[in-house]
This record gives sequence, structure tokens and C-alpha cells, in this order.
Amino acid sequence: MLSRPLIKALEVAVEAVYNIWPEKKQLKTVYTIITAAIDAAEIAEKAWKMGNLEGDERNAFAKSLSKDTLTKLGIEITPQIEMIVSGIIEAVCIVLPHENKNVEEEDVSATPVIRGD
Repeated sequence: MLSRPLIKALEVAVEAVYNIWPEKKQLKTVYTIITAAIDAAEIAEKAWKMGNLEGDERNAFAKSLSKDTLTKLGIEITPQIEMIVSGIIEAVCIVLPHENKNVEEEDVSATPVIRGD
């Protein structure tokens, strides 16, 4: 799903840190939080491009989708986690192109794919 080089670089960097210390549960949690936020931001952007979401609703939709995914995975949403999610979504939104709302029909209702174990 990742289409932009900067987003892919962020994902690879986070995965590399996790792979250095895979026994560290906290790193896996951070990796999961970041990838959930990346995926949610991209899903929100695609929903907007397809006309299923208003432009000013993308951020809130991505945050809500991220939080729902993390909650389902048993990750408690703390203020610190909300800050991470918000920051990652903002970063993804900065690098995604916003000029074209016409994209092929695609299922954007799916839960973000969580990588790892």
C-alpha cells in the first residue's frame, strides 16, 4: 500500500530498529503503532480521492481508524500513543499528493495491515 518513498523509508527504518531488538516488546508495540497510523492515513487519503470522505475529515478518520486498530490489538490508547499516531499521520499527509481525487474504485474500509508477528 505504501506508494511514496519517504513513507516507505520511515516504515523500513522502524522495522530495522525493531529487527535489531526483536525481543523488546516495546519496540514491537511502537512498530505496530507507527504502521497502523501509516496505513490509516493512506486509507483516509484513498477514501477522499474516491469521494467517500470530505477533505477536512481525513485526519480525524485516520486517527479513528488507527485507534480502533490498536485497541483491537490490545494496545491501550494513552496520550503518548495519541501523539505518536497524530505525528505519523501528519507526516504521511505532508508527503502524499492531494491534487487528484479520481482513483480506481478500491476497498478502503479494510483495517490497516499490521506487519510483524
